[in-house]
Amino acid sequence: MPFRAGSALFAIMLAASLVFSACSGDDDKGSNAAGDSSIAAEATSPPDVDSTAVPILPAAASLSELPSYRYEVTFEGTGSIAASLGIGELTGEPAGESFKYTVKGAWIAPDQAQLELSFAGQQVKQTIIGTQQWVTLAGVTSGPVPADGRAEDLILAASFINESTIGSTLDDFDCSETEEVNGVDTLKCVGDLEDFQQSEDQLRTLLDGANVREVTDFDSTIWVAEQGGYAVKADMRVAGKTGDNRDFSLKLNVNIRDIGQVTEIKP
Repeated sequence: MPFRAGSALFAIMLAASLVFSACSGDDDKGSNAAGDSSIAAEATSPPDVDSTAVPILPAAASLSELPSYRYEVTFEGTGSIAASLGIGELTGEPAGESFKYTVKGAWIAPDQAQLELSFAGQQVKQTIIGTQQWVTLAGVTSGPVPADGRAEDLILAASFINESTIGSTLDDFDCSETEEVNGVDTLKCVGDLEDFQQSEDQLRTLLDGANVREVTDFDSTIWVAEQGGYAVKADMRVAGKTGDNRDFSLKLNVNIRDIGQVTEIKP
């Protein structure tokens, strides 16, 4: 069976929505903010607040509103949960007891993007520049041909965090610390198992769909840019029991770097 990048991206977003969205009480707030492009364009310094007050989270913004950046996503796990996430569909072979794949790429506004996916010794790269695209398989690049999608589609692996977590999702996180990450001033937002459990019931459908019976361990840290409201970095770890009472674990790491510094994308 041919290697299918779309299946891997679906698996990334499904698993991430399972664990990152679990702390969300109202997705509408984050989604509406993310769709307001004027917020990011007119971002200003946070208002002065008392030094003992909890920092105010900026409104969410889409990563497509940034001028340029590079990103890397690493997703790995152990246990039979791999099968329910569709991991085996990537190679046409039964899913094993462990998996790991990485997605990396770049973005230049308004219509240039690249995605490189690595899994089980296989690599695929897709580049969209304007209305044309190139695809590289096994080191052989074909194209240009008319693009079969938007450039924004190639940054979904990184941008879904902003669409699903910034805003009301972080209300239960501890965002009291600030930290510079990848040259960006950020609010460090930390969530734990208690935060997850507060809203677990509303995501029961997602948990069942991923064959998760019980979450026994959860921790997540998201670094949110003070100027712009996008996630510069995110680390997540979740563990528990699957429907067949077997242990599972998932780890997800997302890193956005070279913000505003990428000047060229080559197929």
